[in-house]
Amino acid sequence: MEQLFLVPILVFLHAEISPASTAGEQLISAQLSVNPSYRQYYEGDNIDLICTAKINKPVKGYRFFNESKAVIHEMDLDGFGNGWLPVKVQKEKAGKYSCGYWTGEIDKEVRSPQSNIITLQVTEAPKKPSLTLNHTLPQYKWGDSVNLVCSAPNETKDIKEFQYYGDRQTIQAISVDLVTDTYNLNIIEPKDTGNFMCAYIQLISGRNVRSEKSDPVFIDPAGVREE
Repeated sequence: MEQLFLVPILVFLHAEISPASTAGEQLISAQLSVNPSYRQYYEGDNIDLICTAKINKPVKGYRFFNESKAVIHEMDLDGFGNGWLPVKVQKEKAGKYSCGYWTGEIDKEVRSPQSNIITLQVTEAPKKPSLTLNHTLPQYKWGDSVNLVCSAPNETKDIKEFQYYGDRQTIQAISVDLVTDTYNLNIIEPKDTGNFMCAYIQLISGRNVRSEKSDPVFIDPAGVREE
């Protein structure tokens, strides 16, 4: 399996002063970091890129850049604090990121040099499980129960947990090192109907990694009748 590494590389740049600046002010580079910080990242991980201006004056805002130096996110601030860019890790999000900040007014904007570079490399999440309904009925009534059976690929090791996702609820089930889990769903209210999917949590390189979600199964709310 391809491994993912998030490698910070410190880059020194000359300060680039906006032509609109008349004060001749020179800012120091921003600092870019990532949270959480892991040795490996997988599709589906949620991370925050955090841009920090280490100056003792208000910042007007932050910009985040991709490896083509195009702006991918701009955040107004007008005060003290960090810039944030939430990222859901996917293959297309792989690449190099940097950031910067600016001070001054719109017509006298002073830009910092761009920050250090963070390289985001992405590997695939564990393979998706299959989800089936055991005790399928043509029509359910309130109070019926049905088993959601979530099965990871047979070769999967170190499964710590299964998770079930409904349109209106999330259910966690602790694993006992099996590749298949069965959850008994009681159909007692509308949240127990609709689409359901599942995933499993696998221990990889010392941390919990969620698999891709299964294909959905459907319990038709229109088909549930009163007793």
